[in-house]
Amino acid sequence: MSDYLQERVFAPIGIENLSWDVQGGSGFLGPHTNAHTGVHVSGRELARFGYLMLHDGVWEGQPLIPRWWIELATQTSQDLNPSYGYTWWVNTRDTRWPGIPRDVFALEGFRTNRCYVVPSLDLVVARVASGPPRPGSDLPADWDEQRFLERILAAIVPHEEGAHGH
Repeated sequence: MSDYLQERVFAPIGIENLSWDVQGGSGFLGPHTNAHTGVHVSGRELARFGYLMLHDGVWEGQPLIPRWWIELATQTSQDLNPSYGYTWWVNTRDTRWPGIPRDVFALEGFRTNRCYVVPSLDLVVARVASGPPRPGSDLPADWDEQRFLERILAAIVPHEEGAHGH
């Protein structure tokens, strides 16, 4: 999978330093990459991928990801968890991030690595971090994703005087 994506998606959009953990081998299934874990990427490169998704899978006029797949993957995929599409977290029913635009979708990785795409605002937000601090750290341990998004939107979206919320 990593070789396929590197050739078909990552290289064409300029992602050069992505690495992907290899699993298995040594007499077991593999070695192989896992679709939902083990990707190491910079914030800039993660933002490039978000930008590709924001533009319906098209990069410099070249379609790299089918638009139908992006539309399908970024919508609620089932009723058990209406905040999940296909590999993307979604807000289509205003359940993941209440009050945030319903068209936002996001990749959520290990230790609070994130890539948010908000088509209605032509916005991509990439966050590469070491995650919420561990017990005993001097840093606050309360990662609040809702507040994180609200503060970003408040900083960039003009508000009418006297208006509250988003």
